[in-house]
Amino acid sequence: MENIGEKSIYSRRKNKEGDKITCDSCIFFHLFNSFKNWSSGNEFIDNLLRRCQLEQLLKPENIVEWVPYENFEDVKYETKGGFGSIYSATWIVGWISGWDNTNKQFIRIGKKKGCIEIIK
Repeated sequence: MENIGEKSIYSRRKNKEGDKITCDSCIFFHLFNSFKNWSSGNEFIDNLLRRCQLEQLLKPENIVEWVPYENFEDVKYETKGGFGSIYSATWIVGWISGWDNTNKQFIRIGKKKGCIEIIK
């Protein structure tokens, strides 16, 4: 990401819909300003996720984020995993699929079923 004075650098990225322009500095500041809005409850994990978000910002679809338990529904135990228990669940808003330059927010795919591991 480049920032020249007060100008934001936009990068052109190819995705399913074709060429899209994304404001890297918009995404960076959106993530940075959102840090106060979430916590895993573990300072090490929080710092790791924040560092990954800011240092590895390649495209919105690859952003690692903390998803609180209350953002899942239909949570059902499946089996024991390596670090905790594995559950099937539906992620209510789904993962990030892009960036909306007009509204300065992430675009999400909506409800998505998958697996989660609850670490104890």
